[in-house]
Amino acid sequence: MNLRRLVTFIVIILLIAIFRPSGFWQELKRIWAQREIIIRLLSGLVILYLLYGLYSLYQQGRFPWLGG
Repeated sequence: MNLRRLVTFIVIILLIAIFRPSGFWQELKRIWAQREIIIRLLSGLVILYLLYGLYSLYQQGRFPWLGG
């Protein structure tokens, strides 16, 4: 992500926080309350992605000691 996109993203979040403070804070509290579920879901997705990458490397024959 380049700097321009990052700054634009931060400005958009700040504008939402300024113009809709009550809704923004309620949504932030709701997300914070569900942080364990979100972290588990994201961790699971990252693990699946890494396993898929290892499987792809195995299919390409990058692990000769496994007999592939």
